[in-house]
Amino acid sequence: RQNLFLWLWFFIGHLTLPLTGKLITWVVIAAMLLNGALTVMAMLRYNVRKQDPAAHSRYEMFLDAHYPDERIENRWPNMIVVDE
Repeated sequence: RQNLFLWLWFFIGHLTLPLTGKLITWVVIAAMLLNGALTVMAMLRYNVRKQDPAAHSRYEMFLDAHYPDERIENRWPNMIVVDE
């Protein structure tokens, strides 16, 4: 990971066009925001699936197919769901 960071730092630091660096920055920001949004949706669906396992929309079907309970529990093993 450290070598990748150094390579990216060297690459981005030596770009000659200022817009290219800004474009790369905004693309990375957009990717991070999409990743965060997908994580939140997967977590919400994981919690809803405990009470209502049936998927009612296309995005719920997508989340059920790509983020089943086993994957969520494997990815975040220390997560504790608190019932209110």
